[in-house]
Amino acid sequence: MRHEKIIVPDRGAAEPISAGAAIMAGKKVAPDAINLLIMDHLEARSFFAWYQEATDEAEKLKVAHKAMTALTVHMQVEEELFYPAAQAASGDKPKTDHAREEHGEAKLLIRQLRERTTVDESYDALFLKLAQAIEHHVQEEETSYFPEVRRTDLDLYELGRAVAARRVELLFEMTGRTPQGASEMASEMDVAMTGNLGTETMAVPVDPDEARKLFLVGLRNAHATEMNCRTMVQRQLDRLENYPKLKARLEQHLGEVERQIERLDQILAQQGESSSALKDAAMQMSANMSAMMNAAAGDEILKNSMANAAMAQFEITAYRSLILMGEACGEGAAVRLLQQSLSEERSMAAWLEENLPGTVIAHMQLRGQSGVDASH
Repeated sequence: MRHEKIIVPDRGAAEPISAGAAIMAGKKVAPDAINLLIMDHLEARSFFAWYQEATDEAEKLKVAHKAMTALTVHMQVEEELFYPAAQAASGDKPKTDHAREEHGEAKLLIRQLRERTTVDESYDALFLKLAQAIEHHVQEEETSYFPEVRRTDLDLYELGRAVAARRVELLFEMTGRTPQGASEMASEMDVAMTGNLGTETMAVPVDPDEARKLFLVGLRNAHATEMNCRTMVQRQLDRLENYPKLKARLEQHLGEVERQIERLDQILAQQGESSSALKDAAMQMSANMSAMMNAAAGDEILKNSMANAAMAQFEITAYRSLILMGEACGEGAAVRLLQQSLSEERSMAAWLEENLPGTVIAHMQLRGQSGVDASH
């Protein structure tokens, strides 16, 4: 009979307690505020889906209270920090007022649900009404409000730092936990995540031995991917001349990639393993070939921008998977290192998305200037 471990997936940069505690302790870079809020939306949807699957009254009550706690904190953080900053940056008071009104409707439903102690058909109907109200609100924010805010000059990373820190305070306040500082928050993080607030989706049984095998393969693959990324970025930096903002961000990211490789080496060493020299060499060769092909194109800058965006998204997926595997085989220290890399890649992906229009416009402008190579 196989020994199974019950795990609760961790979102890395988006998990409210781990993100806020690690950021305040200086162990993780600040996330994009909008990405953080979107992850809250995904968490809410997972709670609603979990509630629908639950059949036991006690489980339904537990899930409902977790959902309501998460939503209460999310709404308070938005009202205290995000909405004022977004309104000041966009000047769109009507949209902010409308979002606050929708929060008011959700809060009323939450108060009505909290007054009940048993689950029956009317409770189910009320919880469904809350789910529908939240879904409507989420759709409006993600399709209209958030894109509008992204078009402003609001520093979403600095705001993300404040949002994550405030959520930690609120989460601990709501559970009566009062750690005295960031280091204590970080040390109590795992306890909090498995208590009243941390479970974000239905716990699932997995075989830790199989998870470890996948974890080691995934670590080697991630290492090879980072070697590919490092070569790609280095080749681009060798040629970039006319895009100073992009060059500065790529130089910053190259440092992040170096640290990500170091983290992967550290985790592999802790496992008594090493990276795959063959995979690393193959990925570096692939990056060099890609760089050579793009360099010959008149729109090199655009091809490289697309490759960078694709690479960032690929690495986000890889680190999220590794975090799940690491959690499944009990590698908490490794998970915390991987969360740092995940945060960095999410920040890079968000920056690339936000700045792509500027790169494209600059490329078109440069093409009209004599004596300037707009390709790089």
